[in-house]
Amino acid sequence: MCHFSDLTYMKTSISIFFFALFSLVAFTACSSQKTAVRSQSTSSAGNTSVAKKGVKWMSFEEAIAANERNPKKIFIDVYTDWCVWCKKMDKSTFRNPRVVKYLNDNFYSVKLDGEYKGEISFKGRTWNFVKDRKSGYHELASMLLDGRLSFPSYVVMNEDQKRIQVIPGYMEAPEFDMIMHYYGDDYYKTMTWSAFEQKYR
Repeated sequence: MCHFSDLTYMKTSISIFFFALFSLVAFTACSSQKTAVRSQSTSSAGNTSVAKKGVKWMSFEEAIAANERNPKKIFIDVYTDWCVWCKKMDKSTFRNPRVVKYLNDNFYSVKLDGEYKGEISFKGRTWNFVKDRKSGYHELASMLLDGRLSFPSYVVMNEDQKRIQVIPGYMEAPEFDMIMHYYGDDYYKTMTWSAFEQKYR
């Protein structure tokens, strides 16, 4: 026969068991949440750090010299001081952590003023500023863009300093990043853009 005291003892034991189990589950969930928050904070801090360091911009001649020492593709941002969309690229896309990291890891990145007044030496020739009725342009920028002086425009050169592609216009970070991977990872050699776009997305 089961006595009342035995029932009380059993109920008390069961209550203690479930209380302990609930406490363990709650503690585990809380710990997991804290770990996730810490992990998210660390990841966010890492991205912020990359963005703050920014793209490692070089002059055109610095990039050519670096390429000759250690061959790597060259990315050229052709801009002007008065170009509103160029400034927007600087403030948004070129500060995106993913874009910054990919450019720094895979390219020598150049800022080339389309109206630069100085001389630039390249391929055994000196390229100069050309004055016209408005303001003028730099010969090297004109050559790289095939005379289509719209800003911003971007030029991708391979490890042999040969132009691969000219890309015009402002772009949001995701689109820009996709295009850089297409050329930076050499997909352009074996895959059409439409096929790569499907793969990337």
